[in-house]
Amino acid sequence: MTPEDTALELGNDKHRLERELRRSVYFLRRDVRGLFKRARYSFRAKRIISECGTYALEWRKRQNPDQPENYDNQQTSRGIVLLLELGERPASAV
Repeated sequence: MTPEDTALELGNDKHRLERELRRSVYFLRRDVRGLFKRARYSFRAKRIISECGTYALEWRKRQNPDQPENYDNQQTSRGIVLLLELGERPASAV
């Protein structure tokens, strides 16, 4: 099994992926970590979204999943988690 296969296996398992994303919160700066205390999980989007809806931690198999593996786009057996800024969302959309 290749590292990509192993990463995809994790990304396709609803419960393992949620654990991986919630574990990733620990590695954020303390002030940012607080935004994810009541984060919503979206398996479909492969992300957890901060309570305010402004930030998300998103799982990907590698930085640019649609581009080939190379030094700047390496593949790990766990994939990667990126912190994304989603922008401000109206309170009714949260």
